[in-house]
Amino acid sequence: MRKEVKIDSTRYLLLDWNEIDVLIDDLADRIKARCYKPNLIVGIFRGGMMVAHLLSDRLGMYNIRGIGAKLYKRTGERGDSLDIYQPLPLKELKSYDVLIADDVLDTGTTFRGVLESQIHPKNPRSLYTVSLHVKPWAKLKPSLYVEETTCWVRYPWEPYEVARDAYKDLLKTHSLEIAKKLLIEEFEFNPFVIERIANSM
Repeated sequence: MRKEVKIDSTRYLLLDWNEIDVLIDDLADRIKARCYKPNLIVGIFRGGMMVAHLLSDRLGMYNIRGIGAKLYKRTGERGDSLDIYQPLPLKELKSYDVLIADDVLDTGTTFRGVLESQIHPKNPRSLYTVSLHVKPWAKLKPSLYVEETTCWVRYPWEPYEVARDAYKDLLKTHSLEIAKKLLIEEFEFNPFVIERIANSM
């Protein structure tokens, strides 16, 4: 399932696990075509860790670490400053061929901040950066990516986050029942997820 929907001024690209499998396979094939063989994959929490995990499976390389970095306040709303809330748990990278993975690069600010504060100072032997998606206005592009989009991407590993924020936005202009109906019919969210969110607000 691949679908675009719009709420007010925000467009969403909805992806399911089947589509993610296609994107990950494509990205893994591009890495192999470059003959790049990392011995360390680093994912940027949260979505980048999913990409790192799936790539490690495709590439048969299971040495994975994570960096916690956040710029967004909520779905569709960017923050003002980068917060590195979990640094890379390695002191140096001189013996590593590093692959840095994220799900989407919007402005590129998070990616650049991670590289400048957590990767470059530790002198990796080699470095490749990858993501599934980039926005056309991103100031930094990764070494490899699969698609460019102007939409806010709803990945299947974050159903509650996107549903929660979209539900709040819908309630500004719609009744509770219509908001639920739009999320279930247009966004194709699981009704159980929507009920849990509605009951918690």
